[in-house]
Amino acid sequence: MTAAPADPEARRAFEDSLFTLCILMGQPCAPEARHGAQHGPEARAGRQSPAHPQRTDGRS
Repeated sequence: MTAAPADPEARRAFEDSLFTLCILMGQPCAPEARHGAQHGPEARAGRQSPAHPQRTDGRS
């Protein structure tokens, strides 16, 4: 998008990608969806993701 900001096809592809990200992340706006995508579900929910449970034996 930054390489060709006036290109309508590039803009459409960018907006489609943002829309898809919002749907996948279950967020109504792009900044929240982007934050969730960058920081994972733990950032949104404030807890450990079930897909990556926290170890209790002290190892990472």
